[in-house]
Amino acid sequence: MARPHIESIQAQLMPWIATSADDPRPGIEVRTLSADDETGASSSMFRYPAGWTREGPEVMLADEEFFVL
Repeated sequence: MARPHIESIQAQLMPWIATSADDPRPGIEVRTLSADDETGASSSMFRYPAGWTREGPEVMLADEEFFVL
């Protein structure tokens, strides 16, 4: 079943959550805009600090799409 329709969201009012050192992408902040409890699908915003780098490869078990501002 698809996620329910959301009329409006004020993303600027949602909190940024810092990732932990154990996270695959430590040192970034995440804002979850919507999430489906049944499938685990979600829409999120990620904020990377200037100069952020990652050591080694990362394997994803889901599709990921980037829109860079």
